[in-house]
Amino acid sequence: MRTSNTRAILLGVLISLPAWLGGDLTTWRLGVYALALAAYGLFFPPGFELSRSLKWALGLVVAWPLVGFIPRVVSTKWHGQLTELGMDLSWSWTPQPWILLDAWLVMLIVAFCFLCLFASKLDLHETHITLRAFGVSVVGVAVVALASSWNQVDLPGWDPLYGIGPFPNRNQTGNLFALSGVMLMALASHESRNNRSQFLVWAGGSGILFLATIMNGSRTGVVLYLAGVLIWAVLHLAHARDKRKAIILVGVSGLCLAAFLFIGGEALQRLTATASELHVGEGLLSGRWEIWQDSARLFSSSPLHGVGIGNYSELFALYREKLVAENRVIHPDSDYVWWITEIGLLGMALIGWAVILVLAPYFKGSRRSGRRLRTAAAVASILFLVHALVDVSAHRIGTLIPALLWARLSWPAFKSDDFQLPVTGKNALVAVILIFCIGIWFVLPRFTSVMLPNSTTVEKVKADWQQEYQSAPDRALKRMRYAAGVAPLDWQVQYCIGLGTLLHERSPEKAWQHWTIARTLEPMMADLPYHEGQVWIHSDIARTWYVWREALQRRNLNRSGLLRDMLEEAKDVPELKETLLFLASRMPELRHYVLSQLTPKEFEEERDAYLAELSPENLEQRIVIQHVWREWARRDGVDEVADYLRSHPEWMVTGWKYIVDAYRQQQQFRQAYQFMKGLFPQPDYPEINTSAEARRAHLGRVLQGSADLVAVYSFLRYDRDSLSLDKGKAAIRMIAQDPQMPAYMRYLIAEYLAENDEWNEAVGYLQHYGTSLNTF
Repeated sequence: MRTSNTRAILLGVLISLPAWLGGDLTTWRLGVYALALAAYGLFFPPGFELSRSLKWALGLVVAWPLVGFIPRVVSTKWHGQLTELGMDLSWSWTPQPWILLDAWLVMLIVAFCFLCLFASKLDLHETHITLRAFGVSVVGVAVVALASSWNQVDLPGWDPLYGIGPFPNRNQTGNLFALSGVMLMALASHESRNNRSQFLVWAGGSGILFLATIMNGSRTGVVLYLAGVLIWAVLHLAHARDKRKAIILVGVSGLCLAAFLFIGGEALQRLTATASELHVGEGLLSGRWEIWQDSARLFSSSPLHGVGIGNYSELFALYREKLVAENRVIHPDSDYVWWITEIGLLGMALIGWAVILVLAPYFKGSRRSGRRLRTAAAVASILFLVHALVDVSAHRIGTLIPALLWARLSWPAFKSDDFQLPVTGKNALVAVILIFCIGIWFVLPRFTSVMLPNSTTVEKVKADWQQEYQSAPDRALKRMRYAAGVAPLDWQVQYCIGLGTLLHERSPEKAWQHWTIARTLEPMMADLPYHEGQVWIHSDIARTWYVWREALQRRNLNRSGLLRDMLEEAKDVPELKETLLFLASRMPELRHYVLSQLTPKEFEEERDAYLAELSPENLEQRIVIQHVWREWARRDGVDEVADYLRSHPEWMVTGWKYIVDAYRQQQQFRQAYQFMKGLFPQPDYPEINTSAEARRAHLGRVLQGSADLVAVYSFLRYDRDSLSLDKGKAAIRMIAQDPQMPAYMRYLIAEYLAENDEWNEAVGYLQHYGTSLNTF
């Protein structure tokens, strides 16, 4: 194998490596990828053969985020809010210099990948080998994702919260599979030009990626694949000499659409739902629009240079107003909103300039050199930028690096020269050493006890907190305070410090300060103040009520379960329990809990008032009403509730099943039967021939084991004493196997069994009969 082929294959594998590592690389996995890049760069150093304008654009884009380290002369609103919380902000503009540094190092990793792709001369042959190697690898990712989903196996490092694949977010998995599928379809077309059999392999690989996109359930992924294949096929049709093959490609896109409509799955259901939502004015922007409005307020605090990369999620919490949801906002569901908020208008202008310079070569040079792949690569690149409007694929290494490959493949090829191993120049050596050091920076805290001021250390300290605090609280608190120095706006870090400060150091005021910071930085999660209240309840009831009230406000309408948990926690704290019970009494779904805490006289008064507020016809309230019957029966017995229902038939529809079940649980089958017997009307029986001869014939068929409905009916209606109980029950078992057995037969069977003191079975048949009645 030629050395150039080896370089191209390794480059393709390297581009797909983030997907194998989990797609959305963070902390130490990012360091592993950086070390892999450094190893590649050691043997195949990147060149620096870029146009002067592109060099300037790339350099300015990479250098611009460093403005966050400029000494802070003027303060914004969020600077003042953090100061009011008692946080000692750093000297720099950004409140988290170490987090900004981590984000900037990630930019250097991406810049190194850019140099490997764009600044090293790759001829047409090498770029195609790179695409083939990447294609084989990403198809492998799809196959593993499908297999793990079908076998329900969790892969280490993969954390798909929804869908399948390596990414936590299925839209990013869909982005990777869909755009890679478009490129493999173009590669199949390229191979067919030379009548090579490999085109079947690449077409099959594209089909596997499309199948994985469908099974992933990503609406965006399906749209990207279908739109990409269709647009590319139409462009190819416009320029192709052989129109027949181009028309076939257009037909292939139609077949893909038909396959999607046939296979469907969750993606089709979600697309259908989206179409319905768009019809009523909602859809893809539902939820995003509120996030973007709040992000606009954050952006307005520093529109020129932004709030600093890596700081969006924490500072967004201070400006969150329009979005009402309990989940935390990690990103704004748009790369452009994320970029413009963190790097400002000037940074966005630099990125726009760089994107134009990167895509411009597609419109230059020979249009015939590798046109199929170049056109597909340009389509994939543009679709990636369009997708960035409503997602954050450009912020994920697992999708951003492949997108750089699409952009590189859209360039005209260099002339094919004999490959020679580049001489490692000073610039290349510095770049490789830098990437290697970045890898060590991210990886070292994960596998050693060394604590570096980076995000890997913060995540490790948080992961080890609970176990370490139990064994060595002083050491755990010291490590957590170190993490707070690295990531002061991490609410989990502030919460843990508050917990240790209160329980170990016995300093409630300091604990309150840290917990106030945590609640401010995480303003929507109801569990945060709830858990804080669980700790305060043993020492400060006033603060417990303060934070629990905030937890209930955060939970908004769905707070009954949270309030019930609070009542359980406060059962030994009378003053707090009384307040919580007052709140619960105003919530119909919790009134049953309030009833259980009352005295007998109070219970009787509240019970009648409670029932007066409810409606027997309201299906949503029936589960709540069941709690009333249960508490009443617990206090006064089932017979008392049964007598009430007999005198109030309007409640019988919600209460009779509970009474029967309660009697059955107490083994009082006779009482259950008698309750239903007095409740249900006797059915209308059909007329049959009741002559003595006909009845003898019917009885004879029953004796012979016949499951004739009429014969068994005649026996149960007129001749119950003619057979032994065993033979009668045998006849019942025969007829009961018929799923179409009429309701009146169940009533007759129940009567027959009750007459023979078989109360348990009689109750079952009579209960089925009652269920079949429309009035019950």
